[in-house]
Amino acid sequence: MESVFGAILILALRVIDVILGTFRTILLVQGKKYHAGAIGFFEVMIWLFAMRFVFQHLDNYIHNF
Repeated sequence: MESVFGAILILALRVIDVILGTFRTILLVQGKKYHAGAIGFFEVMIWLFAMRFVFQHLDNYIHNF
């Protein structure tokens, strides 16, 4: 059960990461560079958390998709 939860967590974090990246790009096009920078910070933090989770669980096959 933990493997399924981990896979769903990684998927959810990557979806949120992509959504924030798209939103950040929209803000940059609108000229709101400070807001885009703040969104970028959270985007990177989510990506780092997801990658840390992946590397901590490399021994589990389902997390390596």
